[in-house]
Amino acid sequence: MKNLFGTQGPPGWLVTGGMAGIALVYVFFVFLPTQKSMKASRGQLAEKQKYIAETDVLFTSTSTIRSEMAESDGFVNKWRQDAPDEQQVDRLPAQVSLQAGLAGVRVLRLEPQTSRSHGLVVEYPILVSVEGSFEGIFSFLKGVERLPQTVWLQDVNLHRPSELGGTLRCELTLTILGDLAEKSD
Repeated sequence: MKNLFGTQGPPGWLVTGGMAGIALVYVFFVFLPTQKSMKASRGQLAEKQKYIAETDVLFTSTSTIRSEMAESDGFVNKWRQDAPDEQQVDRLPAQVSLQAGLAGVRVLRLEPQTSRSHGLVVEYPILVSVEGSFEGIFSFLKGVERLPQTVWLQDVNLHRPSELGGTLRCELTLTILGDLAEKSD
């Protein structure tokens, strides 16, 4: 068999061209499609990493929100336990009078007013007028605020009934909040 290119072999350009052709075929049919696939895979990986990072942040905030909700539920349950219902309202003036006695002030007026309903909450206002020293009135107000029920002090008016006496008179409205949630079902 006779050598097609003679004794010297194929010309250098033919070998170089063949190698370049093989390299081009490799680049266009193997390397570039693989690069596109890897680029798409990197994009998908970046999206999944971003999703995982966002999920971690959401999980952390969800845990925080759950603990805050548990704290709020505890507060609401405690308030519901302490909130007076219609049967317990009659005891409220006695509790206020007891606080006045403990503080050393004299009760001049203690009049329960008509209750006002606001959806799931009811207000039980009590008009109160006490007389005593500043320290006694202050102790009375602190004692009323320490009652287990939620108490609002409204329209507080502190004045001296006479110029010569050392006593003060305090007139105010105590509003105690009650719970109507169990009756709304």
